[in-house]
Amino acid sequence: MAANVDVDSMGVKAMKELIRSAGLSHADCCEKADLRNRSREALARLAEAKARRPAPAPGAPETATFGKWPTIVKYANGATRDAHDLVVAMLHGVNAPPDDLVPLCDPMGQLVGGTRCVFAFPSAGPQWWDLDPNRWATAAAAGEGALASLIREPPAGFDACRADGLAFVAALRETFPQGALVLGGFSQGAMTATDLALSLPKSVPLAGILHISGAPLVVEKWARDLAERRHHILISHGEADPTLPFVVSTWTRELFNGAGAAVEYHKHPGGHGVGDEATLRAIGAWLKRAAARA
Repeated sequence: MAANVDVDSMGVKAMKELIRSAGLSHADCCEKADLRNRSREALARLAEAKARRPAPAPGAPETATFGKWPTIVKYANGATRDAHDLVVAMLHGVNAPPDDLVPLCDPMGQLVGGTRCVFAFPSAGPQWWDLDPNRWATAAAAGEGALASLIREPPAGFDACRADGLAFVAALRETFPQGALVLGGFSQGAMTATDLALSLPKSVPLAGILHISGAPLVVEKWARDLAERRHHILISHGEADPTLPFVVSTWTRELFNGAGAAVEYHKHPGGHGVGDEATLRAIGAWLKRAAARA
């Protein structure tokens, strides 16, 4: 409650709630004047407690909700809500915890040099849309034909996720309106972020797409969307990925290259992960260039 509350205009019930919230008692307040005096004591105690509250540690994460998606927010290189050069939204993979990608913030922040970055890590639960890992594993084992068929099907919940994602982006940019915007993610999060990026209205500037260990989806729609504006995308994928076979990254590259997008493509020897140190350095350099496109 604000310290400038007008106690004289408060009702008895509100004053009693205020007094209790400050850890005080109103049992001995027989008259309304007594309640007013005790309420003023409560306000003073609450203001003193607020003043003693330690400030968040530099770089400590915050939590916020943008649209429907609870989000962890971290700042790097002196970025603040009011002063930032780059906003990077990173969507986690299937069945990963909301903070799964948060550890990337510190190395990425260092790799972009002095670029003031806001990193946003949203979550919509274990999955962004209905993904059956067993079905994808079966398709991968069956060969490229089965995978190529699967990526043409709109997954259940995909349209609803897209609508929620667009609301997330709008709310995120309302809070962080400055600088360049990058949408990215890992695995299912990469597919979701790429779909959101391609679905954005032209009026929403976008500096790039970060597609890590993902796959193309609803490829006919993506092809149509790619014709609407030129995109910048960084694609990275592990050559030994047992979850989403490496070949799917080449399909994403071909789809974007065919539309005239600015494609940066990185493969690494690992499996289904973010990548090695060289990959992180490449991502950092690409993000720094993305910030310059604002």
